[in-house]
Amino acid sequence: MINPEVRYRSTFGPVGVALEAGYYKSAHISYDGVATSTLQQYKGWDFSDAGAVLTFGGLSVGGHIMSGAFSGQGNLAPQGTKDAFAYIIGASYTVGPIIMGTSFFQNMYANHTGTTATARLVGQERDRGWAAGATYTVTPGVSFFLSGVYGEKQENGYDIIDGAQSLTNPKFGNNTRAQAVGTGIQVKW
Repeated sequence: MINPEVRYRSTFGPVGVALEAGYYKSAHISYDGVATSTLQQYKGWDFSDAGAVLTFGGLSVGGHIMSGAFSGQGNLAPQGTKDAFAYIIGASYTVGPIIMGTSFFQNMYANHTGTTATARLVGQERDRGWAAGATYTVTPGVSFFLSGVYGEKQENGYDIIDGAQSLTNPKFGNNTRAQAVGTGIQVKW
């Protein structure tokens, strides 16, 4: 496996900079048993990633991007599927005892692939979501917080609710959404 990665941190007057870039590559994953039409073959890893954060005063803005042959949370991607593409962007601002922030992410990758040539090309999943929140520190160790999140998952040809492939009606049950708002107090001893 090849895994070169570089990181850089510095300040230029009032501006802080943090950069990161990497590349990951592994060999093709082979099956040495008896091949069948239902056996799924996998690509080796072959993807790159990069990220950056800029800070000025109490404001921080940044993001991270990944692209290439991987699936989901760093899993191997099945042969014959599209490459994955994922990114996240966000910002936070600190002023006195208050910290506010927001972020957005999107991840597109091969997920539930079937066992036939047609079905293997259907399982492109798209996950995306948004979050925002704020914290107010009353005194060291005591903070109030408020946060909200929204997320959705979509995969044509796969019924996410029933957990089954659906080639006859590729849009049935293929989209789920969730959202939540939370508030509370955090006390550290």
